[in-house]
Amino acid sequence: MSCTSPSAAASFRFDTRESIDLIDECASKLHIEIDSLPVEVDEIQRKINQVEIEKNILKKESDPASKERLKKLEAALGEMKAEPIFFGNALSRKNLL
Repeated sequence: MSCTSPSAAASFRFDTRESIDLIDECASKLHIEIDSLPVEVDEIQRKINQVEIEKNILKKESDPASKERLKKLEAALGEMKAEPIFFGNALSRKNLL
């Protein structure tokens, strides 16, 4: 690109830097998406972690209400972990990329 004035050259350099920064930011976002789990899988994993923490706390309790809640949590946890297809598809997509 030929320039006729110094201000035009400065403008071109600024626009080029902005473009490079924008491309770099998009590439970073894409890299993060590829390296991380999909949002749906991440939400399920967080819920499983929360239930496991609550389950470990309830194991230490001895009152009947806590024991009943523990049974319900164990059933819910079993249902959440019974979805390996969902996790498997997400992980296989990640490995393909």
